Amino acid sequence: MNATCTQFVRCLVLLSILASSTARAEPASNPTDASDKARGCFQRGLELFDERDLDGAMVEFRRAYELAQSYRILFNLGQVAAEKHDYAAALEFFGRYLKDGAGRIPEERLRTVEEEMTKFRQRVGQIEVTVAARDAEVLVDDESAGWAPLAAPLTVNVGRRRVTIRTKEGVSDPKSVDVPSGERVQVEFKQSSVGRTKRPLSVALASPTSQVELKTSPATRARRSDGMGTGAWVAWTATGLCAAGAVASGLLAYRWEQNLRDQRDSYPVTQEALANQQSKVRTAGWVTDGLMAGTAVFAAISLTLTFRGSHDKSVSLSSRGLTLRQTF
Repeated sequence: MNATCTQFVRCLVLLSILASSTARAEPASNPTDASDKARGCFQRGLELFDERDLDGAMVEFRRAYELAQSYRILFNLGQVAAEKHDYAAALEFFGRYLKDGAGRIPEERLRTVEEEMTKFRQRVGQIEVTVAARDAEVLVDDESAGWAPLAAPLTVNVGRRRVTIRTKEGVSDPKSVDVPSGERVQVEFKQSSVGRTKRPLSVALASPTSQVELKTSPATRARRSDGMGTGAWVAWTATGLCAAGAVASGLLAYRWEQNLRDQRDSYPVTQEALANQQSKVRTAGWVTDGLMAGTAVFAAISLTLTFRGSHDKSVSLSSRGLTLRQTF
């Protein structure tokens, strides 16, 4: 939209309009109280908007609309959504504003809203959600988007979106999808993906005194060492280097992913730039996974080489837990 001051002036004008329009709202149990509450919510919404408390302004404007049912408040809701970069919600509010206020919106305001909607359509995409389960609620970024089967694809902001479904059996595992501008992405939830439960691993002991002890053989104990050998030191060094590399590449992948999100929310941005940034994020992720796997392998080798240098060792399993005993 225009500058913040211009938006605020527009909101003040709408406040006076609201004062005269609320009397035509649907009758409530106490019309005077409903009108006063609507005006109060609307005024607080304007103040919060001016203070850049967009979440608070959205709540107050929503409440004012519930009480007054005035199409004019939809314009304010669209403004707040646009300032929050929630372009999908802004399109919905402005679309309802044009529909409910048809024939009553000033020409200049009408052109402004239509121009904004044209711009916002370049910043949204669609998700087509297919759900096998019955009576499933679809959530996008943990916000309810409707119940399956959906009548039409969901319009969402461009970027990475998190889709889940919720039924009486539970909540499905989330599915993250990248939604480009003007494109439709399909997400499918099969019956088996809903209501999964994870059972904890349990170990039952025969009795409180039961114990299993594993000891090294005399031949192994005969191969004594006065400390860790060179191989153990090399293995531990490699473990440390892999771990450090995994941390570094993981931080780099996180930073690049943040940059990718910023690029998706910015405008204008080219598909080529987004593709290059996505490639960098994937590469850093692969490197991190490889280094983490290397860390685990070298750690296992290091432990094996280290314990081979001990004089005597045993492992005991009892009701008190797993005990490692080692003598030198």
